Amino acid sequence: AYITGDPKLIQIVETGKNVHDVNVPLLFSDQGVLGSSHPLWKPARRAAKAYQFGRRQYGGGKQEVHRNMIADAPELEFTMKQFDRVEAMYNEMYPVAAEWDRYIREYARKRRRVESPFGRVRLLNGNDRDIEKQALNMGSQSAAATVMNKAQLRVEKRLIEAGLMEPELVLPVTKTETILQIHDQLITETPIKDVPRVVPIMIEEMTRPVQFTNWRGQGCTIHPKVDPE
Repeated sequence: AYITGDPKLIQIVETGKNVHDVNVPLLFSDQGVLGSSHPLWKPARRAAKAYQFGRRQYGGGKQEVHRNMIADAPELEFTMKQFDRVEAMYNEMYPVAAEWDRYIREYARKRRRVESPFGRVRLLNGNDRDIEKQALNMGSQSAAATVMNKAQLRVEKRLIEAGLMEPELVLPVTKTETILQIHDQLITETPIKDVPRVVPIMIEEMTRPVQFTNWRGQGCTIHPKVDPE
């Protein structure tokens, strides 16, 4: 949402809504799927999710994504004609995201490279189709990794300063240690007695606003949220 700069997508995120739930009644109104009480709501939501990720974020081809939507939601009996209508509806709903999609594809084909919002550069190899897919995916994946890596560094710096983590691994481990980072999750092993001090630090550092400039040169601020559980 923030990378494309589309105000409607940003509003969905900032109001705590789920983009797939929002998309279902808009994309599948032809099938009468207008609310969660409809018997086709669940398969329609699976199809909406397959479209959002497969087509818009990972740059899959029309036929490829259409096949995946059929596989995920055979109950819809979803035709290629209906797929084309969904494509048109999505572009109408999110015009700025659609413009970004076209811009990134053309930029990548011409320059054979793409940059993340934080300045990481990826050189692109392959045919135009492969290059487009890599370019569409790289921005969000790289940006998410950068946001998470910066948060982890801030967390560990604070914990070391508070005496809750050793600056280097010491055996046996008696203080908090980072065990694993999985996408947007940071997993630590912490002595029970230190949990009341460690958790607030992690929440504070992982929810700090993140700023970057999008493809239009507009300044953006992301406000990450965490689930302490």
